[in-house]
Amino acid sequence: MALSSSGTQRVSVDNLLFDDKNPRFADAKSLGHLDDKSIIKFYLEQVDLRELLDSITSSGYIDFDPMLVQKSGQKYSVLEGNRRLAALKLLRDNALAKKLGLADISMSSTQRATLDAINVRVMPNRKAARAYIGFKHINGPHKWDSMAKAQYAAEWLRDGGSLDTIAKTLGDRNNLVRRLVFGRIVLDQAEANGFDRAQITSRNFSFSHLYTALTRPGFRAFLSLKPNDLSFNPKRRPIKPSRIRALQDVMGWLYGQKNQGIDAVVKSQNPDINRLNEVLQRPDAKRFFIASKNLDGAYEFIEPASTRFSEPLFAALSNTQRALSLVIYFDGSRRVKAVAEDLVDSAEALLKAMSSPKSNARKTA
Repeated sequence: MALSSSGTQRVSVDNLLFDDKNPRFADAKSLGHLDDKSIIKFYLEQVDLRELLDSITSSGYIDFDPMLVQKSGQKYSVLEGNRRLAALKLLRDNALAKKLGLADISMSSTQRATLDAINVRVMPNRKAARAYIGFKHINGPHKWDSMAKAQYAAEWLRDGGSLDTIAKTLGDRNNLVRRLVFGRIVLDQAEANGFDRAQITSRNFSFSHLYTALTRPGFRAFLSLKPNDLSFNPKRRPIKPSRIRALQDVMGWLYGQKNQGIDAVVKSQNPDINRLNEVLQRPDAKRFFIASKNLDGAYEFIEPASTRFSEPLFAALSNTQRALSLVIYFDGSRRVKAVAEDLVDSAEALLKAMSSPKSNARKTA
């Protein structure tokens, strides 16, 4: 990929600054003030910095891929390479390493000398580096998570980029960038209207729940969004004012809100997003769900009774066969043997009920 720049030069690591607009920080709610310590702590906890630390302590800093930087006063802001910068700063500061719970870092004097100054490519502005950075982290070897990707593409769009151009530049052939950007914009709108990621009841904030749900017809109809057309730049506020309450409901179903006493209904993306999408498309199921917040109960309006009957039966057979394959490990427990006897009794009762005239009458009804 062609990359315009004003040249490559060697600079002291002391003159390199973290980029506080780095998309990795899009979901770093715990960072607060973006000082060096909090950023490095974030990388240690969220981005597996230890792998890179092990590599550098073993072989020194291998300076084959210049960081992309932009002049910032007398120093340089790192546009691409913040993870590497975190490792360099940490390895050069033993006191900080100890504060962050790392053991003494042992390096030879030759290896330590590689940490003092590195090659950088000076960019005239952020825009000049954008396509290269985006491709590398969205479809390239060092991928960001979905939230960081969405943040990066959405900022590019806000700066006047065309979504079609952004997607093509980043090598997106599956509309992923478009879905990410739309999800990020809807998230911004939800947060502007009371949704708080710090208050979610789900184990973590899975951004993919939202951008996946927004492609499903049931969710789109519930939010009064037009049929899924990703051909145009999204509006800054795609959810109409009259549907903000519906958006709050959706965010509550996906993630929960402790401060409002709302528990997340979606426990896992598969199958819960699809099940909820189907529920929202059936008026009777939707009414029951909105009143009860019981997804399993609402889905019974959709799932045939015969399926609800057969699924646990197949599961019981599978579990019984698995137990049979492990029977050599049976330790003679009376309690476990009693369970097996109860299983036989239940199976015989079930078979008898299935063969009864009443059951046969239902089949021919």
